[in-house]
Amino acid sequence: MIRLHDPGARHRADAAAREAAALAVLRGGRYVGGDVVDAFLAELATATGWPAAAGAASGTDALSLALMAAGLRPGDEVLVPAVSFFATAGAALRLGLRPVPVDVGPALPLLDPEAAAGALGPAVRALVQVPLFGLPLAPLPAGLIPEDVVLIDDQAQAVGSPSLGAAHRPARFAALSFYPTKVLGAAGDGGAVLCRNAEDAAALRRLGHHGASAAGFEAVAGWTGVNSRLDALQAAVLGVELRSLPARLARRRAHAARLREGLGERLRFVLPTGPITHNCSVLVALHPDPAAMVAAAAARGVELGRYYPRPLSAEPALQGRARLPPCPRAARFCAEALALPCREDLHDHELDEVIDVLRALTAALGPHPAAGAAA
Repeated sequence: MIRLHDPGARHRADAAAREAAALAVLRGGRYVGGDVVDAFLAELATATGWPAAAGAASGTDALSLALMAAGLRPGDEVLVPAVSFFATAGAALRLGLRPVPVDVGPALPLLDPEAAAGALGPAVRALVQVPLFGLPLAPLPAGLIPEDVVLIDDQAQAVGSPSLGAAHRPARFAALSFYPTKVLGAAGDGGAVLCRNAEDAAALRRLGHHGASAAGFEAVAGWTGVNSRLDALQAAVLGVELRSLPARLARRRAHAARLREGLGERLRFVLPTGPITHNCSVLVALHPDPAAMVAAAAARGVELGRYYPRPLSAEPALQGRARLPPCPRAARFCAEALALPCREDLHDHELDEVIDVLRALTAALGPHPAAGAAA
């Protein structure tokens, strides 16, 4: 089976370095915090172009910590794109905030700035943008979103993508996930928050350590702290992953270009026009019957996936707990979205097999009506 994601294959490609880094932590005995964690977070901030970074136990925790550090309070509303993993809304729900999914744009499944402006209300305190699949965000036009609405990027899928969130004002925080299937993946859960200044970084660290200070355990930005830290074993593995990231991303982009070339007349790829420059965290194409494609491809040894089968506005957990404006473009995208294997460790013969299988299936099940058109 050609898997959509295969963390074991990634480990085997760099096993000696990853295992040596982990073994050094195990022998050193400092498993929570310490120099290994601090060094990785400093390297991460430099690599991503942010002034500082604070660790977290998961990407979901990272987003929750960012919302807490931004000073939101229970009952406040948070605008989120209607196409994203559930954690984008779930991180707000767990704090007693009220998510407001808003529709995506007509070309790419990214938050539509005009739809976000139309969803504003007196309780809206934050806007979470998601560079889904690592795709570049459209700039927010100046004056469209009030200055007192905090901008936060959920960059769980976006490490290694250039020029994220370019806008008249940058996001205050960016939440990262190091789940093993991410392009910068750990050997378990982990996350981080990128921030603009040392004060925010210190607040995030305190929030993730029960609000600890020299005076005792205190509220930070109005919140009682939690236990959410990036552990040293994960930081050791991530340090190795970060150093190999540029080469691995180049392979992903080359794979995506080859798949688009081989299947562009059969599937409509969810990619910007022009050269592929983002991280290809997930390569998605559109087909009228993605469920049938998933089942038929699995029978022929190729794993496909649904990213995502329904918009956030249709998730059961949000019904009655969120303000839900209509999101017709998000619903249409989710009804056709299909993820293809694009891992950096795929070999040429495996890419050929993916192309051959999908060409055969789209001949049998029909291509996308808009295949070959620009995304």
